Amino acid sequence: MFYIIVIFSLFFSAYAQIDSRPVIHLPPAVAEVVKQITADCLAETKAEPEVAKRFFELKFDKDEISKKFLYCLTRKTNYVDEDGHFNDGLITLFDSSDRKEDVQKRPVVPLPTIVLNEVKKAASECIKETGANKEVADNFFNLNFSSDLPSKKFLYCLCRKTNYGDEDGHLNDGLLTLFGESDRKDDVQKVLESCNKTKGKTNVDTIHQTVKCFYKNTPVLLVI
Repeated sequence: MFYIIVIFSLFFSAYAQIDSRPVIHLPPAVAEVVKQITADCLAETKAEPEVAKRFFELKFDKDEISKKFLYCLTRKTNYVDEDGHFNDGLITLFDSSDRKEDVQKRPVVPLPTIVLNEVKKAASECIKETGANKEVADNFFNLNFSSDLPSKKFLYCLCRKTNYGDEDGHLNDGLLTLFGESDRKDDVQKVLESCNKTKGKTNVDTIHQTVKCFYKNTPVLLVI
């Protein structure tokens, strides 16, 4: 169930944020079905209306009730399977888009458990060292790279401690080892090299811009 939270966070952070990318609205008939199922899932999971509100704001919280609500909603709409993975039914919502193939082709690589544990340890240390609160760390694990200074400092600290970022605020080639089994590793490397040309006013700004650039453009999504 945790996996569906991560997948949804990745998918929507990559495709549904309001920026230069096009936006597709749910067909009215589908929207009505989702509304009805939302009501059903609120009742079944005993979640508060705020949980549904945050879902529609594309905020995917990791508390147990939010995860159960999301799993219920995506299962009842038949857009994910029993294991919590997206199925091809979701792609039909992008039929009118000329970027449908881009949406469909973007695979996911899960972060190895040993690496995830290292990241969690580094996150705990960086919270203490930077004075950031737990929400900053939660945002990071939801792939929400906030632009406030505490979040930037936390991100810089984390990238340095995990050795995936250098002192200047750029990502290093060590990150590519996480994509070792992907047949699109070369494409990932090109994105990494392109994003590493970013230069902010400070090293902290640079890592923030570089990481956002990478997650926006990488052809393979890294599941944290």
